[in-house]
Amino acid sequence: MVLVSGLILSACTETRYVDYGDAVGDDQIPFKMVAYEIDPSFYEEFPTCVFILEPGPRDQVTADLSRIIETALSRHITARFDRVIDGPERRNAIERYNLDIDDPSDLRSILKRLECDTYIRTEVLDPHIEYLLVWSQVGVGLELQLRRSEDDHLLWRARHKARRSEGGLSLSPIGIFVDTVFSSRFAADREVAESLADDAVRRMVFPLPNTRSF
Repeated sequence: MVLVSGLILSACTETRYVDYGDAVGDDQIPFKMVAYEIDPSFYEEFPTCVFILEPGPRDQVTADLSRIIETALSRHITARFDRVIDGPERRNAIERYNLDIDDPSDLRSILKRLECDTYIRTEVLDPHIEYLLVWSQVGVGLELQLRRSEDDHLLWRARHKARRSEGGLSLSPIGIFVDTVFSSRFAADREVAESLADDAVRRMVFPLPNTRSF
């Protein structure tokens, strides 16, 4: 079923959608490809609430990038589920109940108190900025997993890598100067990272059905 729907999605968009099992390795997923899988149990009982966890691994993800990804994820997930607990609401709940959600038992406890039946975990893969004076590139890979709160059963997962680049190889002095200016501005522009994360999440979430319409 995933492969059939992947063919339909590919025909409608520039992004190619493939079965997750066919591209499990990070180096096996080229740009403009989304590998995803929806478990049959997802359709048996649609989630009513999604709790968004902080992206990890935390020692490799800056606070700024984490907020950018969470904001994009919240925006696109909200369009498909009745209730979404985003970063600010999550932090307020952690402070209110004084729980450490890195502890599995505390995570289950807070999910039960908030009556949220699923949570989404985000792994950031190879975030990078490459700056070569006249050319620069910003890239990030994401792995998203939607799991059921009561037993951690995997309901949906997707993996995708996105990138943006600016600049070029000019032969004239004026062209080199222009490329250098645009390349340096591009690499330092926060809006580029925001747009990149938003595009990546939008592509990944696209195959999920809109449960709000059922």
